[in-house]
Formats: sequence, C-alpha cells, structure tokens
Amino acid sequence: VIGYFASWRAGDDPQTHYLVKDIPWEQLTHVNYAFASIGSDGSVNIGDVNDPNNVATGKEWSGVEIDPALGFKGHFGALATYKKKHDVKTLISIGGWAETGGHFDVDGNRIADGGFYTMTTNADGSINHAGIATFAISAVEMLRTYQFDGLDIDYEYPTSMAGAGNPDDRAFMKPRRHYLWAAYQELMKVLRQKLDEASAQDGVHYMLTIAAPSSGYLLRGMETFDVTQYVDYVNIMSYDLHGAWNEHVGHHAALYDTGKDPELAAWNVYDTANFRGIGYLNTDWAYHYFRGSLPPGRINIGVPYYTRGWQGVKGGENGLWGKAPLPDQSQCAPGTGEGEKNNCGFGAAAIDNLWHDTNA
Repeated sequence: VIGYFASWRAGDDPQTHYLVKDIPWEQLTHVNYAFASIGSDGSVNIGDVNDPNNVATGKEWSGVEIDPALGFKGHFGALATYKKKHDVKTLISIGGWAETGGHFDVDGNRIADGGFYTMTTNADGSINHAGIATFAISAVEMLRTYQFDGLDIDYEYPTSMAGAGNPDDRAFMKPRRHYLWAAYQELMKVLRQKLDEASAQDGVHYMLTIAAPSSGYLLRGMETFDVTQYVDYVNIMSYDLHGAWNEHVGHHAALYDTGKDPELAAWNVYDTANFRGIGYLNTDWAYHYFRGSLPPGRINIGVPYYTRGWQGVKGGENGLWGKAPLPDQSQCAPGTGEGEKNNCGFGAAAIDNLWHDTNA
C-alpha cells in the first residue's frame, strides 16, 4: 500500500499543509516523495539544499520530529525519522505531470527546459548517454545521502503517440516522440545497473519502480514495455482515463469496460476485429496488459483521490457517456487545440472551480 507524499503541501497555514507527521504510517508499506525534478544540468533537482527554507532538506515545522543526528532537515529528514519508527520504505519520485519536462524555481515558476525528454534524448533522436549517466549517478547519490530505499520514475510519457504529456512540454516532446522509448529503455537499464552496484556496496536492495500509463492509447506507443525486467514493481496510473481535455464524458478511473464508452466508440474500437470488442480505458484491461510480463504481486493499481468534471453535457445516461461541446480550438491554452488527440475541452468550474481544469 503506497502513498504519495506531496512536497508542495508544506506551507505554514495549518488548514492547507499536510506534513510527514500527518501520514497514516500504520496503514502504508511505502511512501513516495512527490516530486523531485531534473535540473538544467541534468541532475536530480530539489532546489538549493543549503537553503534553510528548502522544504526537502532545510525547513522545520512545529510537531514534526526530525532526528538531529541525520544532518539534514525538511521533508527528507522527517521521512528518514518516521520511516524507521514505522518500518516503512520510502522512495523519491522523480517527474510527475508538472515536472517531467521542467522544474520549478525558488519562486514557484515553472521552467520548461526539457526534463526527461532532453536528458534521455538528443535533438536528432539519438540516445543521450551522457545525460542519462549524469542523471543516474546523481539520483543514486541523492538516495544514499537522504536515506531513501529506492527511486520511482514518473516520466509522463515516453510514448510515440500524438498528444501525450503536458502541453507545456510539446516543444520537446513532439520532435522526439518517435525516439523516446529507445531512450527510456536505456534510462531504466542504466538506473538498474547503478542501483545494483550501490546495493552490493551498501548491503541492501535499492528499489526501482515506475509510474506507468494504463491507457491502451499511450501504451501502444511504448512497444512491448520491456522495461519491466528492470523494475521491482509497476504503479499503474489507472486514472485520468477520461477528462475535460476532450468532449467525451466517462469515468476517469473505471475498473471495467461497459461497452458504452463514447470515445472508444468514436475510434471504432468496439467494432474493430483486432480489439475483439474489448475497451482499453479501464483498470481491468491495464492489469491484464501488465500481467503478460509481471506476476500480480508486482502490479500496483493507482487510486485517485480526486474527481473530474465537464460542463454543457448532453446525452448519455444522466450525463454519463454523453458529450460536452468543445470550445473554439483557436482559443485553447498553448500546446492544446491542435486537433486529433490534442483538443482542449470545457472543464467544469463548479463551486470555487472545484475541478481546477477549465483550461484542460
């Protein structure tokens, strides 16, 4: 049972912060720190580690225990302290939706400078071996320095399919998309090698895990997903399977396919012989896909603690399986509105913009 601990909930407002002491440690086996990023130099980035206000390594909070013998504070110090008390493993998650292709500066501004895309893949499509080596060495060093048990790679997404990933990263992703998977294979291979070397030296097993898409559309551009040979387990992102980025209204984290999904119907999935009438936007399909190369104990299902919404919905069953009209695509946010799999839709605002995705 893995929980993702969000680094950004670290403010001084007690109504909005969520600190290491608030984690339900007794209910978890692993905690993933989300997220570290890739800096402009290609190394793992958590900001200035010498800054006393750095939430990862420097800041302190009332009521949060940090062992002074560690030599570092912040979330990392607290995680190292609490995990020993509760016998829970901790991992550094690198990437995520916002930080796959960039990182944040000290003022919270996002710097889109390539992230995983440029660290793994050169502009001409060749594998960036030097970049991968730099990243891997820095990641293992960070893991050892701050007493983590492993690395979790949350690269969204090394796929060749159009319209994938954060719209802010299109400039890096689009020209490289046919080459991303080969570079991802090399990245995972090198990380496994470096972690195994460190494991042998330190007398422990350092883990390597990944967050993997569950959509058959994205996985289609990731060949046979043969990187499973390098990982301890796969965390399936069995959510965001539907959302306001297009006009189709459906469950964003369905367990099973009902045969009624309007997006799959629009792409003729149900009537195409090769699909055998099986919809691929659900957890059941994703589990069986990964079961082809992994035992069930190495497949973890992602559970979202949030919802998605649309506006102007018509048809369907009380709205479900209906459609929400697309806005003028020329007025979309940068990186979207380019057609095919890259439209923008009308996200629901609700009370106080509950869904936060009006420009999805």
